[in-house]
Formats: sequence, C-alpha cells, structure tokens
Amino acid sequence: MSLRTTVALTACVPVMVVTTATAGPATAAPSLPNPCHLLTAAEITGALHPSNTHPVLSHTTYAAGTATEDKLCTWKFGSLQVVVSVYNKSGGSGGPPTKTTAEPSLGPDGTLTQSSTPQYKFTIVSYKRHSHYVDIHVNRNVKPKPMVKLGKDAYRRT
Repeated sequence: MSLRTTVALTACVPVMVVTTATAGPATAAPSLPNPCHLLTAAEITGALHPSNTHPVLSHTTYAAGTATEDKLCTWKFGSLQVVVSVYNKSGGSGGPPTKTTAEPSLGPDGTLTQSSTPQYKFTIVSYKRHSHYVDIHVNRNVKPKPMVKLGKDAYRRT
C-alpha cells in the first residue's frame, strides 16, 4: 500500500490547493483536455479589456499521467494574467479571505470566487465537468458578468 499527498500552488493566486492522501496503488487518470483550447485570446480580451492585446502563452503539466495530474495554460497580457487549470482531483484550499457564490450556469459545482481583501486581488470561476475540474484565475478583481462569460466559454469546450 502506498500513501501519496500532492501539493500544488496556483500560479497567479496566493491560494494553495492540497489534494487528499490516497491509499493503494496509483491508477491511470482519464485524459485531461488541453487548457489552452478552452479559451481564445479574443474571448479574454473581449471580457477583460486588457491594455496589451498581444498575449504571451505558456502551457505546463504537473504530475503527468497520474491521478493528480494538473494542466495549466497561462495567458499574459502585460500585467494581466489569466490561468486556466484543468485537473483530476479537488482538495482543500487556504489563503486570503474570499467571497464565493454559486454559479449555476457553470453546472451544479460552478462557483465564482473573489478576493475580499484589498492587498490580494484575484477572481476565480470554477466548475466540474465530466471527470475533471476547471478553474479560471485572473490576477485582479473582475466584475462577475465578464468572469462568468469566460467560464461559460470554457464550459462549452470542456
């Protein structure tokens, strides 16, 4: 029997995600979609209106092929950073105070989370679709309507 705990730090938000320990052998995870295919630069610029409209894009995979795989796509528009994360397992989180509300247009597990402290600016939409979870993190406080629109755009492609 093996015991494994995985800790992942999200790229643009000072929030730590911790998956729960699992007993038994590691099993192959279902294939995750490419997070860079869930949103387009045009959708992000249309919703968030960054001053720099030419993004730098990067793609990273953590724990590839395992039950705790996490794929990240980071879009940088100058100082604006949007991170789309697709992962297999959800876990606890900790960090600065937030306000989280249900977002039913993103399925029964859809949420909108916003920082409630001035020193930490971020907004996150999250949902579960099929067997995986998707988070869209933005490194600033964004009004709910454009964030939910980005969530819906990604949800359609998941």
